Amino acid sequence: MRSRSLLFFILVLTSVIALPQTRLDSLKSLLENAVGNDRNQLLIQVAKEYSESSPDSAVLFANQALEHSISTDNELVQARVYVVLSSTYSNKGDYDQSVDLALRALKLAEVVKDTISIIDACNNLGIDFMFTADYLTSYQYFNRVRDLSELSRDSVRLGHAYNNLGMAEYYLENSEEELRNYQRARDIFQQISDDDGLGNALLNIGTVHTDNDRYQTAHGFYIKALQIFKELKYASAQGSVLQSISENYMKAGNLDKALEAAMNSLELLEKEAFKYDITFSYELIQDIYIRQGDYMKAHEYLKKYHELMDVIFDEEKSKQINQLHIEYETEKKQQEIALLTARDEITQLELAEERRNIVLLTITFLLTVALGTFIYFSNRKRQLLKNRLLSSEINELRAQIKGVIENTSSNFQVNREKLDDLGITPLSDREIEILNFAMSDLTNSQIAEKAFVSVNTVKFHLKNIYGKLGVGNTREALQNALQFPGS
Repeated sequence: MRSRSLLFFILVLTSVIALPQTRLDSLKSLLENAVGNDRNQLLIQVAKEYSESSPDSAVLFANQALEHSISTDNELVQARVYVVLSSTYSNKGDYDQSVDLALRALKLAEVVKDTISIIDACNNLGIDFMFTADYLTSYQYFNRVRDLSELSRDSVRLGHAYNNLGMAEYYLENSEEELRNYQRARDIFQQISDDDGLGNALLNIGTVHTDNDRYQTAHGFYIKALQIFKELKYASAQGSVLQSISENYMKAGNLDKALEAAMNSLELLEKEAFKYDITFSYELIQDIYIRQGDYMKAHEYLKKYHELMDVIFDEEKSKQINQLHIEYETEKKQQEIALLTARDEITQLELAEERRNIVLLTITFLLTVALGTFIYFSNRKRQLLKNRLLSSEINELRAQIKGVIENTSSNFQVNREKLDDLGITPLSDREIEILNFAMSDLTNSQIAEKAFVSVNTVKFHLKNIYGKLGVGNTREALQNALQFPGS
């Protein structure tokens, strides 16, 4: 039964004294207008207050602070949020998750050298390892909490460190050192007027005296602790102290007083609906009735115990089912989001590919047009140049022939002997006349008018002339004419 008293006070140490509801409402009101680091600090404070009484709400507030601290890469705030989340999951009984979060907090806190977060993370680890029965590891973390608290002169955390070290010594079966640690915690809490911590230390001192059969001494410490918790209006704490008083009376053999204290505890706890605390009272009352020999009453409270445990089990099972459902829905949504994200990425890739193809086609088209335009204008320029050169050459030939003609007779007589020597069929007078006209830059119509013949006749004579001279056009005829005019 000793472990129940320790269990309560280990949990108490994971959070600050609960704020009055009005103060908590005020903090939540401040959140509406707070931004940045101020909002984060308020979120962390509210999460602390909900850590034990409403873990799900605590997680909600803490995760908001965590999301902002991660987005701003604020490792100091991240460490403090992880500490709160660790305490919250410890209160929920998820010690693996709590340890993981505390280790994250410790790692970040050591990087940013945040002593407070290092102490609180180690304290959470000590508590979680104690709950999982790894008492030596628990003791080592509590020792570190004590050393760091002494160095930083943090009296509150130092007092709780000694209190927790005392509990670790209990499980390591070192009663004398356990008592000394509780006494050190008591002295510190008295010095700093920390009534909550003082009540914890006094109760734990009483349990050591009960274990060592010093019942009267133990009773005195219990009464002092009870008075403190009454003034603080901690119903659950008062119920636990009354349970310890009942157990102390029972071990001392005073069963009537033990039953009275147990019934007072039960009445208080039922009024506040602390189910887990009530089950312990049922066990305690059952044990007292068995010692008194009243087995009917013992059976009655045993039945109540099992009925309440069934209710608690159903509630826990329902919570677990709801949690699994939430996790399933969350995972399902995450998968849907991942699928949509993947589809969006594929669509974006396809659009990017289409854009690339369009750009490539556009570039190819523009290059083709540019190349075609270049080739067209190059060919056109080359053809124009060729035509200019041809026209220039013809004009030059005509000028030469004109000069020859002007230096000879007006009829441009061809030396027929020379034509025979060149192997050229002699031209008729009419053909020479037509050739002279053609070489003088006249059109076929103008030649026909001067020669008093039709255009077709001019074309006929030119064809015969070109055939006899072995040329294909006027330019070639001009070139050949320079070879045979004159006598």
